[in-house]
Amino acid sequence: MRIRLFFASLLSLALALSFIACEGDQGPIGPSGPIGPAGPTGPEGQNGAENCLDCHGNSQLITSKVFQWENSVHLLGGHYDRNDASCAVCHTSQGFLEVVGTGATAAAAAIEDPLPPNCYSCHQIHQTYTEADWALTSTEPFTFWVGGETADIGAGNLCLNCHQA
Repeated sequence: MRIRLFFASLLSLALALSFIACEGDQGPIGPSGPIGPAGPTGPEGQNGAENCLDCHGNSQLITSKVFQWENSVHLLGGHYDRNDASCAVCHTSQGFLEVVGTGATAAAAAIEDPLPPNCYSCHQIHQTYTEADWALTSTEPFTFWVGGETADIGAGNLCLNCHQA
C-alpha cells in the first residue's frame, strides 16, 4: 500500500510540475537598457599583414627562391605522376613529408592529387609566420635504405631522403 501511495504521489507531483512549465503567448519585447560604460582602450595591435611581408614583401628574397625552384629538377623533372607508395617518397611532396615524418621507406599508399616537391616539402612554411618558417622539415641523421649506414651532414640530411646515390 505504501508503494502505491508513493508512486501516486510521485505521479501527482510530476503532473503538477508539467502544468507549471506551460506558458502563454509571449508579450512584446521591452525597451533596451542604457549602453554600458566604455572599457579601457587596449594596446595597439600589430598589422595583420606584417608577418606576411617578412617573406612576401618587396625584397627579392622570395622571388629568388621561387625562381631557383622553378628552374630545378624538383619542378621540371620531378615526375610527380609517379605517385605509387614507393615512388611517391621522392616524386611527390605529400609522400616525401609522410616519410620524413614516419621514418618509413615508402608511403602508406599511393598519393592522390600528387604535387611535385615544393616549398612545403622541405621548409616549415606558414607554421609560425616568422622567419622560422624557413627552417627545414627535418635535419635528423639519415640511415640509407641500402646498406643501413647512417650519415649526418647537417642540413643536407633532408636531401639524403631522396638523393642517396
